[in-house]
Amino acid sequence: MIKKLTIAFLIFLLPQSLPAFEQAMLSMKVPTNLEVKDGEFRILHRFIGVFHDNTFKTAMGMTEGANVNFGIRYHIWSKLEANLSYLTRTKEIIAGASYAYLLPQAYLRSQLDAQFFTYDPGTGDRRNSYFGLLSLQSEPIFKRVAPVINLGYDGDNHRFGLGLGVSIILIKKFELIGEYYPVKRDEPGLGPKNSFAFGFKDNTAGHHFMLLFTNTWASEPRRMMLGTRARGSDLYFGFNIERWFNVDEFVPGGEG
Repeated sequence: MIKKLTIAFLIFLLPQSLPAFEQAMLSMKVPTNLEVKDGEFRILHRFIGVFHDNTFKTAMGMTEGANVNFGIRYHIWSKLEANLSYLTRTKEIIAGASYAYLLPQAYLRSQLDAQFFTYDPGTGDRRNSYFGLLSLQSEPIFKRVAPVINLGYDGDNHRFGLGLGVSIILIKKFELIGEYYPVKRDEPGLGPKNSFAFGFKDNTAGHHFMLLFTNTWASEPRRMMLGTRARGSDLYFGFNIERWFNVDEFVPGGEG
């Protein structure tokens, strides 16, 4: 099933033309479109209360706590970026670097990510490992539809993972986004259910605002690829805020 989904999605990665902006996803990585000296601050927020469970009593799950991802990335040189993030629920620190490359003849953008992470699994003893990720995103089909594939290897769980996503521009800069992460149900330590997320994004000058629903608290590709233990119909509400910046804005006398 996973192989068939992958082949179908690769066929869907067909040519059109690159946008002047980055069609970011809810949790998946996409090849960067930042320029040198550009960076991004981000907050990925997932409420851990079930959205539709005692809706009014728990304020749609928002009174039960949250898993928050605080992150920053910065374009150093020629599509090379450095990134750092922190996840509150697992006290996880992720540090990494990425390199993006445009494949003009294939009408694809690609990016390789290498990450080191350390987290507390709940035992008090931290675990350290690494994660490698290949991200592929097509040029928008009909200037509106951008399929995305994430292929990752998790050194902590010694397994490969897959993420499939699509971003669709509905009107102007308002987008519909969907993501799906299939897992093998008989593989130890996983879900055992597939992870997914869907939502909307509003692009404004220097910002991305996203509202979403998902069946997991995760907000990073690695953890999304591990599946979820949520009950069949459970949904969690979340939001993302991404803020673009240029380093010259913070340097006296820099180019504003």
